[in-house]
Amino acid sequence: ALDLRDRRLFAGLEPKDVKRVRVKAGGQAAVLERSGDTDWKLVEPTKGAARATKVEDILYTLRSLKWEEIVAAKPVAPARWGFDAPAFEVTLLKADGGEIGTLVLGKREGDRYFVRTATSPVYAIPARALGELPKVPDDFKG
Repeated sequence: ALDLRDRRLFAGLEPKDVKRVRVKAGGQAAVLERSGDTDWKLVEPTKGAARATKVEDILYTLRSLKWEEIVAAKPVAPARWGFDAPAFEVTLLKADGGEIGTLVLGKREGDRYFVRTATSPVYAIPARALGELPKVPDDFKG
């Protein structure tokens, strides 16, 4: 039955529908806002231009991200999966402020990461699917 499932974490995600992105990593946070079809600006922790390619990379990576295995039905014992201190967290928001989705990246174990969304079980994804995690907020400054 699992083979028949769509294994994408954000099935149906349209990057053009995302108007605001909140990212957290390494104790730092940044908020980015779309200011046109392809332009992004940094609104927190400072204001200024943002590197649109970095933001778009995250959106397209999330759209194509697929899980390999369900490792726990519920994210109980957050420390077990690394959710007590996530390696990376990204929240996607619509123009009206409504949440499209949140990805919480837990700890890495070998060649995989543990991840969850706000409503999902705990999944294992291949580490290679994410590539190099951006440094927040430095990699987003334009």
